[in-house]
Amino acid sequence: MSAEDNKQRVVEMFEALGRRDYPAYEKHLADDLTITMIGSTVFSGTHTKEEFRTKVAEPAFEIIEGGVPNTPTRFVAEGDTVVIQAYGRATTKDGRPYNNELCLVWTFNEDGKLARAVEYFDTALVQSVFG
Repeated sequence: MSAEDNKQRVVEMFEALGRRDYPAYEKHLADDLTITMIGSTVFSGTHTKEEFRTKVAEPAFEIIEGGVPNTPTRFVAEGDTVVIQAYGRATTKDGRPYNNELCLVWTFNEDGKLARAVEYFDTALVQSVFG
């Protein structure tokens, strides 16, 4: 897959999460995926594909109203890796803003599936919203 193909895949994945369509997002994930979320929040650590769904995505969907719309603002793509700067704007079900800034380093495998991800985000915000 080309760097351009991988950038397009990132856009599709962000759109799926924004409309809360986890199956459309998950179809882009490799079976042996690892996602490392930095910091010391409730979501931090290295997760498998299944752990990410059950320990991160599902709990976030329980607290955030609607989807989790992240808007990419910059891509740097080289080979199988795409670095994405993005921001997310959402509201919790109890009315608190959840406006996060993100930097994601995503590496795709030869099948075009996300195989490795490292996510940098506002850990203080995550801690204040998700505990």
